[in-house]
Amino acid sequence: MSKKIYLTSAVFFFLFFSVTINSLTFALPSTESHSSASAKSYPVRHSVHVRIRTQIRDIKMSLKSKKLSPSEAKNLKLSLLKVRKQELVFLKQNGSQDLTSDQKSQLDQMMDKNSSSIGETPVASANN
Repeated sequence: MSKKIYLTSAVFFFLFFSVTINSLTFALPSTESHSSASAKSYPVRHSVHVRIRTQIRDIKMSLKSKKLSPSEAKNLKLSLLKVRKQELVFLKQNGSQDLTSDQKSQLDQMMDKNSSSIGETPVASANN
């Protein structure tokens, strides 16, 4: 009798979790459509996010190729965290979902400080 109960509970457990996992899979939004929608709705903010992601990737590559020490990479990542925090402050100040051109310029200047360490062309000098 206990084997029958065990088998029944195992089948129930399997069916319950397979249905749960399938429903969760369908409930997850596509990151691709969200990203493109965000880029269309908030182009200035999106460009800042793209640059942050690019710098994070470049920091990881420079660390892997030993162009940066672990402490240098940590400091560069911390400076990007400050950029992100400042962006959130700007958005609260605006009361909107996008940044002004002056705010973007300030964030670009903050990220330009990382540029020479990771081999990126600073935005300020690229625009001049």
